[in-house]
Amino acid sequence: MTTVAVSFLLLLACQNGTERTRGHSFRVVPVAIGLEHPWAVAFLPGGDMLVTERPGRLLRVGADGRIRPVRGVPPVAAVGKGGLLDLVLSPGFADDRLLYFSYTEGTLLPRGKMGYRTAVARAELTGDRLVSVRRIFAMNSFVPPEQGFGSRLAFLPDGDLLVTIGDRRRRHRAQDPSDHAGSVLRIRPDGSPSPRTTALAIPGAAPEVFTFGHRNPQGLAVHPATGAVWIHEHGPNGGDEVNVLRGGANYGWPVATYGRKYHGGSIGVGSNAPGMEPPLLHWTPAIAPSGMAFYTGTKFPRW
Repeated sequence: MTTVAVSFLLLLACQNGTERTRGHSFRVVPVAIGLEHPWAVAFLPGGDMLVTERPGRLLRVGADGRIRPVRGVPPVAAVGKGGLLDLVLSPGFADDRLLYFSYTEGTLLPRGKMGYRTAVARAELTGDRLVSVRRIFAMNSFVPPEQGFGSRLAFLPDGDLLVTIGDRRRRHRAQDPSDHAGSVLRIRPDGSPSPRTTALAIPGAAPEVFTFGHRNPQGLAVHPATGAVWIHEHGPNGGDEVNVLRGGANYGWPVATYGRKYHGGSIGVGSNAPGMEPPLLHWTPAIAPSGMAFYTGTKFPRW
């Protein structure tokens, strides 16, 4: 078996060691430790990493483990599972120095309750500071639950930006395409709806909705050869799913799911329903996946 070196960002300190998996073993090398709920990693030209921490901090981590704060992050609502979330570089980052990030906004609702929503902003990275920060998109409603925000971002080969939004723990919302909750959205880099979503003609849909019927997608990856969009999403008590997206499709939640209620009992009509896409893969019991990526190197041929 081949031993290769793999670098991980670690939430907690651990010792160097060799991990064995089916087909390969690899050596774990801690690069940065003591991070607080790191959510996303984006690699800069030259090898430095940008890392978001959910409480609202953006860090620049060198290959030597040196950590420097990046200033200029706007205020975020770091509540429940919300805060500073995903981060991706512009496809033209080498020239425009733009990056895109998702985060949670809060507002005071009538009767004194707080409401929250997922938003996306764009900024220019200058040294260790964000400048020209501008919110380009926000989901179309504030609601009280502090969970189920999504949120992953990915650029498509045509330049459109995908944004995943969770159902905000109000599962019926995922079957309403006029509501951004429980959807994968497709927008232009300026935040406007992509013409490729408006052409889908989903009855009653918000113009940004690309697919709907999702619970809480936190994995998103575009296949490097085919351009196909892969996601995974959390089920409840079982039923975590992997799906390959088809524009305009309904992915079932909460009508069709392999998951069950946490306190027992079924959800919806079962695992399949007419007009709804079945998952490519599901895990029952759930494994609670988070990130997702395609590996195109040569170090793990048996995988």
